[in-house]
Amino acid sequence: MKILYGARRRALQVPFEDPADLDQADYEELMKVEDAEVTAQPRRIQEVGIGKSGQASSRRKKEGPGFHVEQLLASPGSLKQGQTLAEREVNLGRRIEKVLKELPKGASTCEKVAKTPRRLITTRGAHGQRLRRGLMEGAVIVFFTTGYEGKRFIYEKAHALGVRSVLIDSAGSWSEKLVEEGLAVKFIALDMSMSSDEVFREALKAIEALEKDPKVGAVDGVATFAELSVPVTARLAEALGLPGPAPESADMARDKHATRAALARAGLPSIKNYEICCEADVETAAKIVGFPAVLKPVSGVASVGVKKVESIAELRTAYLDRDRELRSLVISSGAIVKDDGSQGTTVGADNVIGARFLLEHYLDGDEVDIDVVMSEGEWQYAAVSDNGPTLEPYFNETWAVSPSLLPRQKQVELKELAINAVKALGFEDGIFHVECKYTTNCGPQLIEVNARMGADLINHFG
Repeated sequence: MKILYGARRRALQVPFEDPADLDQADYEELMKVEDAEVTAQPRRIQEVGIGKSGQASSRRKKEGPGFHVEQLLASPGSLKQGQTLAEREVNLGRRIEKVLKELPKGASTCEKVAKTPRRLITTRGAHGQRLRRGLMEGAVIVFFTTGYEGKRFIYEKAHALGVRSVLIDSAGSWSEKLVEEGLAVKFIALDMSMSSDEVFREALKAIEALEKDPKVGAVDGVATFAELSVPVTARLAEALGLPGPAPESADMARDKHATRAALARAGLPSIKNYEICCEADVETAAKIVGFPAVLKPVSGVASVGVKKVESIAELRTAYLDRDRELRSLVISSGAIVKDDGSQGTTVGADNVIGARFLLEHYLDGDEVDIDVVMSEGEWQYAAVSDNGPTLEPYFNETWAVSPSLLPRQKQVELKELAINAVKALGFEDGIFHVECKYTTNCGPQLIEVNARMGADLINHFG
């Protein structure tokens, strides 16, 4: 091997077999530079540790080649080997434990997060999870409406993580007993027969008063796992200056017609659709969308009021039947059920869900759920699960399986559509339950975006 060195490209060649074998004599020969070259290129020569006198810098060890030449000839030179992965993990764990120990006592979660380096908070793996759980411990989280009793596991998990839960729901809700059981610190009863704006204002007033409550204190976050409560929860977060989705994004997700418009603006795959606000719109909708088609409430949930139609006659009948069905429903303990006269002080669904409908082109193919976790505008997790064949014409789901049995490429395409749909609605952070189909002729197509955690079996899938 030969090393070429010289100013003005005048070569000085020193033969040796290995850079580590460069001895003192070779090094001294390598460092000889003519005075004329020194004068012509002092900057270049100084860069490798030579002064104007042609002598080696006094800072360099005289017995060795020094930093610049060592890195030029035999990098990494005399540097010690870096830490092993195991050593890095140990050191990371020690640092995170130190951060947790030094967090101010009695500080709110927001204050703790502000004092913690961002790159540690987003660290992947067990140590990162330990830090995030440590930051969450003691946090005061308000849950606006608690859903049906099957969601009890959410509040049990929150308690296990050290969260101090405040629950807002109707008087007599099943969740009132969670305070007695020690799973929540406070229950706030609201009259849900009020208008949405009145409920919002009453909830905001109650949450703001918690700061002076010695048993609770300042609130760190607001959340919901109930589909109908997403728009109010978004506005509560905004009014309180807490993390949450923009209200306009939450509204678009709840409005299937607005969701379709957002997809079109973003250049994403979509289908023919038309909003039906009254019976007079039915014929126009049929002409624009065609058949087969699917009629559904614009802001519906749980496939309530959804039906496949094959003709204009079926559409007219379905529209009138669907409208009557919605107005006969009641909301009991966070669930939408048929009114059998025994529900007591429940709220008629016609007070909550407007009678607007959407007619969409029928989508064939496999129906799937894609659950997505977003943070700072980028997805952190996305998983596809299969729904199994839905029972037409009402599209009742039959079963679910995870991981998906679809080919990998189809899953990739479905994930991309789901993530892009969430972004098209303007969401940057949160958990989303996205429903799609992989159609025979049009590839992946969106059904809807739900700006909350999936229900039923989804939350049990890893």
